[in-house]
Amino acid sequence: MKFIPITALLAATLASAAHAETLEGQVADWPGGTAELFGDATGKVPPVIGTITAEGAVSLALPADTASPLTLGNLPCVNDPGMTGENLEASVFALSPVLGVKSPGEFSPDKVLGRVVLAESAEVARWLTDPMSSPAVTGRYAMLIHVGETASVQGSCTMDMSFLQKPSQVIELDYRLNAGWNLIVSEITGVSPDAVPSVTSQTQVAAPLDELDLSWRLVTP
Repeated sequence: MKFIPITALLAATLASAAHAETLEGQVADWPGGTAELFGDATGKVPPVIGTITAEGAVSLALPADTASPLTLGNLPCVNDPGMTGENLEASVFALSPVLGVKSPGEFSPDKVLGRVVLAESAEVARWLTDPMSSPAVTGRYAMLIHVGETASVQGSCTMDMSFLQKPSQVIELDYRLNAGWNLIVSEITGVSPDAVPSVTSQTQVAAPLDELDLSWRLVTP
């Protein structure tokens, strides 16, 4: 998976544990055929964490084992001047915003069909899967995070992205997180005028799982 600015510290290895709950959804413009979803893993064989039906219906299993050394206070921007928050010591576990799609059965690289992300357009999806070389566009995308207890962060910060040869990003945060699984819905609100535009501003807002209104988007190789 490619490095994704801002959400990079949230990306966690998916556990092959019992599942706490399931998130249902739909792949926009699914070409047909059944498939499986897989996530990042430390071993050679990534775990299967969901399925896609022939009609494009997604069933994603959310891990019950969410042990993580990462806390809300470790995330970018959270401790910047002007930010306010509560329970910054709350543990944070996240699914990668980019999930792999493969043909059913034993894993092999030649069975990988592409990747899926939660996004409102194909253009946002392609940027999210390859932010270093794909042009950024305005629009929304989402990822899933689990927190150990109720917590919150609000405010604005500026992220220096010069180490990636990208312009700085102004980020407005409004995380009001419930204990358990939450959505982080981000909206890219500004892009640079470069030949390959980069994100210059975005908002990130926490929401309950039942408020998901984005489709899964398939990005093929």
